[in-house]
Amino acid sequence: GVIAARDSKNMVIYDSHELEMHRNATYTKWEAFLRRKIETYLIHQVKEVITVCDSIADFLKDDYKIKQPHVILNGPDTTQEEPVDGDVRLACGVTSNTPLGVYIGTVSINRGLDFCIRALAHAPEIHLATVGPRRPCTEKYILEEATAAGVLDRLHLIDAVGPQQVTSFVKTADFSLVPIQNSCLSYYFCFPNKLFESALSGLPIAGARLVEIKKFIEHTNTGLIMDETSPEDIARAMREIYKDKSCYIMTPEKKAHILQEYGWETQKVKLKEIYNTF
Repeated sequence: GVIAARDSKNMVIYDSHELEMHRNATYTKWEAFLRRKIETYLIHQVKEVITVCDSIADFLKDDYKIKQPHVILNGPDTTQEEPVDGDVRLACGVTSNTPLGVYIGTVSINRGLDFCIRALAHAPEIHLATVGPRRPCTEKYILEEATAAGVLDRLHLIDAVGPQQVTSFVKTADFSLVPIQNSCLSYYFCFPNKLFESALSGLPIAGARLVEIKKFIEHTNTGLIMDETSPEDIARAMREIYKDKSCYIMTPEKKAHILQEYGWETQKVKLKEIYNTF
């Protein structure tokens, strides 16, 4: 991109959706060295850097000695919502009075699903659904964990729906779980789509103690913070949030405030301002 821009006398924006050097991945020493050299050089050749939250922006500024990157949140575009057949409760085959938590996103490692499954053993009334793509090896591991914990009958693995159908599909659950693990800096600083999707679905959130997740939940009063590494504390959070879910009702006023601050309508204005400076 930098070479093409230089040849055509254009400019480059670097969109750093994660910290490239601190992802949920394993690199050899040579790969890590090469990636670091490339990013260190090229990040100083671009016109602007944008990223998805304040924590990553601050880290990039300090780590590479660049000017403060712009923050463009992964805000939802509610104008593009699409109807969906059925819902998560129907897909699980559970009754309307069955306590149901939902995990939105890829069934992958270091997302905390194994801890949530073990937590079900401490909350025998609660069912858990995952809604998203599943890697075969991770799915096998999750099912083995559920079998070992004796909760296989209360775990429901549901296929992904379209990105514009998520909020409609999951809203019949009772709460959302965001148990991402502090396995790398990208995860510690993460500000995932599932937070917005959960909140705009009207679901209270039981969230990990990660910096941006905690900040969002506390700022918007949309749920509880839990120790994402403790099955016992995850069970505590699930039971408390189900018992007190009336405290987290998403009123029209509250939803409008979240959209005003975090939604795509606001984010795209900021993005256009960046491009319009060129």
